Amino acid sequence: AGDKNSQTNDGSASETARMNYFGRVDYNYAEKYLLQFNWRYDGSENFPKGKRFGFFPGVSIGWRISEENFWKDHISFIDYLKLRASWGKMGNDKVSAFQYMTTYTFDNAAILNGGPQTGLRLQRTANPGITWEVANTYNIGIDARFLTNFNFELELFKTKRDNILATRNAAVPSYAGLVLPDENIGRASNKGVEVTLGWNKTLNRDWAVMLSGNFSYNHSKIEFIDE
Repeated sequence: AGDKNSQTNDGSASETARMNYFGRVDYNYAEKYLLQFNWRYDGSENFPKGKRFGFFPGVSIGWRISEENFWKDHISFIDYLKLRASWGKMGNDKVSAFQYMTTYTFDNAAILNGGPQTGLRLQRTANPGITWEVANTYNIGIDARFLTNFNFELELFKTKRDNILATRNAAVPSYAGLVLPDENIGRASNKGVEVTLGWNKTLNRDWAVMLSGNFSYNHSKIEFIDE
């Protein structure tokens, strides 16, 4: 807060804090029916009280059809076949802290007596509603091994991201004199498919050959951004 012509000291300090609880439950029945449930309960100092914690669960299921008796008795050329599906939710808090508060900083406020004079200026306008950005991911897949040496994987996926933390660029003109905070305004989606086909063969005790090829397609879309 001193005279700009003579002040020389500077420095910085920071402190961050998070609180997280998480867990997982697995269930496997006869290597046929598979279930997993996992969850996170995350708290971040970047958000105001009442909006600091987010619950982010996920669940996946699998069915190894090749372990069923009817499959073993009639479809012997496919050694392994599993169908699987999953859904999960994740949160993001990667923004600067205290955006839910109006903050000020020392800066050159005016020119008086031929030189700059230090004063207070608005650093950021508050957003008391700021909270977690959320992504929901869905996945369906098939894993297979067949004809002794071949393997196959098919993956369909989609991610829907809501409440993306972003700053408005044009909704409020710069001459309003406001420094805008991040808001939960963005939306985006991502979907695609991945396919892998492989072949492997053991030649002897020391040598094996493995070949694989893959194809992937991905489409990303920004559904809303402030412009």
